[in-house]
This record gives sequence, structure tokens and C-alpha cells, in this order.
Amino acid sequence: LNTVLDEPTKEFVREVVEERLKLEMQEAPKAKAQEILNEDELEKARTELQSTHLQLQEKEQALQQAEHDLKLQRLEQLKEKEATRRALAEIDDLKKKVADRELDLATLKKSLPTRG
Repeated sequence: LNTVLDEPTKEFVREVVEERLKLEMQEAPKAKAQEILNEDELEKARTELQSTHLQLQEKEQALQQAEHDLKLQRLEQLKEKEATRRALAEIDDLKKKVADRELDLATLKKSLPTRG
């Protein structure tokens, strides 16, 4: 290159190369700083994601517990409904027995001789 290029061109190339090196040296810390910022943001995002994941797990557990409690309440309600149905059926049977006894009593009263 020494024989092909004249002195002013060599000087120009040196200056351009020096400028480019200076710019790259200035950009390197900025790029490194941006990389650090990106890593910090990434770590923050990971932490937030983990926190959100834990909250989701807690809410899923609470939901499962609520569903379990609801099933138990429904079973209890069904048991109470069945007990009420049986009690009402028993009351109806007792009413029929009372009516039958009253009919028997009326029949007995009619069959007794009257005093008079």
C-alpha cells in the first residue's frame, strides 16, 4: 500500500480508521450498558413471572378447595332434602293411620248398643 497510495490518501485512511476506532470504543460501553439493562430487565421479568406463577398456583389451590367444599355442601343439601322427603312421607303415613283409627273408632261407636 505504501507504493500505491500517495501521502495525503494514506493520511486520510489513517484518520478514518482512527475515527472509526474511537467511535467503536465509545459505542462499546453504551452497548455493554444496554446489555446490562437488558439483563436486569430480563431478571426482573423472570422474578415477576415466578411471582405470578406462584399466585396462579395459590389461586388454583383455592379454587380446588372451593370446588371440594361446594361438593360437600351439595351432598349435605341432598342428604337434608332426602331426610325432609322421608319425614314428610312418614307424616303422611301417620296421618293415614290416624284417619284409619278414627274410622275404626267411629265404626266401633256405631256398633255399641246405645243406652237410653
